[in-house]
Amino acid sequence: ISSDPARGCTIHGLTELGREQARGAAGPLLDAIGRDQVDGLVVYSSNFTRARETAEETCAQIEEDLGLAKGSLQVSIEIGLRERWFGELD
Repeated sequence: ISSDPARGCTIHGLTELGREQARGAAGPLLDAIGRDQVDGLVVYSSNFTRARETAEETCAQIEEDLGLAKGSLQVSIEIGLRERWFGELD
């Protein structure tokens, strides 16, 4: 667990496998929301590195799958979505 914002926002990014898994989530996500429903889609993430990178990779794959311009989907960072920090117990 990396719940300390000083660490979670700067290290502990995705591995290559994690990037593949995030991109693999794009198809099921598109199926769930509808491929014709991405206009105005907002993707929210905490600012923790692994969460932000997961959102970015998933968005990149959605863009690729739908033939959208790179950067068409933006990730909105919401600090309130962070994991809880347990101080000394981290």
